[in-house]
Amino acid sequence: MRFHSMLIGLAIFLMPMMLSSQTENQTQAVSEPQPKIEVPETSFNFGYAPSGYYLLHSYILKNTGEDTLHIKHVRTTCGCTKAPLTKRAVPPGDSTYVTLIFNSTRYYHKVRKAAYITSDDPQNPRVRIDFTADMDTLAKPIIRSDPPALDFGSKDDFKTEKRFHIIKDTKEKLDLTIVDYTKDIIKEIKIDKKWKKNKRKVTLTLSNEVNPHIFFKGSITFEASDSLRTRITVPVLGGGIR
Repeated sequence: MRFHSMLIGLAIFLMPMMLSSQTENQTQAVSEPQPKIEVPETSFNFGYAPSGYYLLHSYILKNTGEDTLHIKHVRTTCGCTKAPLTKRAVPPGDSTYVTLIFNSTRYYHKVRKAAYITSDDPQNPRVRIDFTADMDTLAKPIIRSDPPALDFGSKDDFKTEKRFHIIKDTKEKLDLTIVDYTKDIIKEIKIDKKWKKNKRKVTLTLSNEVNPHIFFKGSITFEASDSLRTRITVPVLGGGIR
């Protein structure tokens, strides 16, 4: 009984020191510089797109913390989607990009695909990014591209500039804006200011860095000013041996 009382007394004596040590460790952990991942845009809408091509969109990953952010891996939810990363170590105040590359082959309906980014951010170690795309061949969006995709050819028939039309299937007055495009391969996009017989000509010029001997792929996403904010994505490809 006396021994039991001694143990209780010892525990009471040591408890404040143990709590103080734990508090100090927690305070030290909190005060240490930590990385912090921030993804301004976690979802993207490609809108309507043709089946059988690649659609691309890049997501920026920022480090707003005080220590270097390390991206451990990026895993997609489908084999149809790849997710190359610009760099894995991101210093404080810097950023990197992950590009989701979706192969729409054998898809003829609306889909949503995702990727999960795992990092050493202690507060937010796993971030989801996703996109939607609609390859429904029976759909009749208010705008469409003619042709649906742009092939710049390869080798002897390679072109650095292409012209195509965005067609609107309505008498409604519409504005047309470029939401996104693959900047690595596309240098310039010019859209005629006015609709002519419900058509607007678009001229696309490739970047000087594009190598016609290597296959390349990209895409452009347009948005109309109708009430639905209809979007379409035009795939861009060329180069290499095919």
